[in-house]
Amino acid sequence: MADSGIYEILNLRNGKRYVGSAVNLAHRWRQHQCELRKGRHNPHLQNAWNKHGADAFEFRVLELVPDKSRLIEREQHYIDTLCPEYNVAKVAGSNFGVKWSCETLARMAVASKRTWGCPEHRRKMSEAHKGQKSTPESRAKASAKLRGRKLAPEHAATIAAHNADRNRSDEHRAKVSAYWKGRPKTPEQIAKMAETKRGRPAHNKGKPMSPEQKAKQSASLKQRYVDDPHLRSKVSERTREAMRRPEILAKLSAAAKGRTHSEETRQKMSEGHKRAWARRKAALG
Repeated sequence: MADSGIYEILNLRNGKRYVGSAVNLAHRWRQHQCELRKGRHNPHLQNAWNKHGADAFEFRVLELVPDKSRLIEREQHYIDTLCPEYNVAKVAGSNFGVKWSCETLARMAVASKRTWGCPEHRRKMSEAHKGQKSTPESRAKASAKLRGRKLAPEHAATIAAHNADRNRSDEHRAKVSAYWKGRPKTPEQIAKMAETKRGRPAHNKGKPMSPEQKAKQSASLKQRYVDDPHLRSKVSERTREAMRRPEILAKLSAAAKGRTHSEETRQKMSEGHKRAWARRKAALG
């Protein structure tokens, strides 16, 4: 019985069964017996085993399947045909439909944290996924599956807290910066990002920037103007286009109402206007 195939574990007392597939049927039956004796099997079969005893169960081969690539297909056939009462998952080869207990979920979470907390494991996973690209079909399926999905408030709060701690580290920021540096976005990417953010408040709205952040942004913007001589004219043209839109003017007007500039800001604005007029005069000759 060292062949591969489909099997059932039949309860002789009530006719209920468990259906599975195995590359080595004899070895799989020994595994089942070991798990049942230790009380670590799925709860349906384990409870029945504890109640009726080992003598009430019989291991039977339903079909030998020499082609191992067809094991899952044939297992699914018997699950659909026999409707085994002791199978928790109703889809062969997956855990779809399985409901884990709170204790099991807690153990799985601890084990996952321990695994992902190992730098060597993270490095191996990173190396394994480098260069892999999803097909357009895969991306479309993932997008359709997640679209409109709403997370529970507790789940959303957990993710937000985790990302907040993660995104503050200098190492994480350096990695993200290095990844995007020099990678221009396609028009499609820009359009998608704009559509996603439309109607949503800015992530930094109401959050004052530190002097260090202001200095970094200023230095970065100045360098961009140096690297691209045409950037200034591009920004100017886009600004003029935006200012022609009534909704933009209305928003700017509403945002400016009641606001007063500090003396320092006024001085900076005055100097900026003077430099702009100087450049314009120089261009006109």
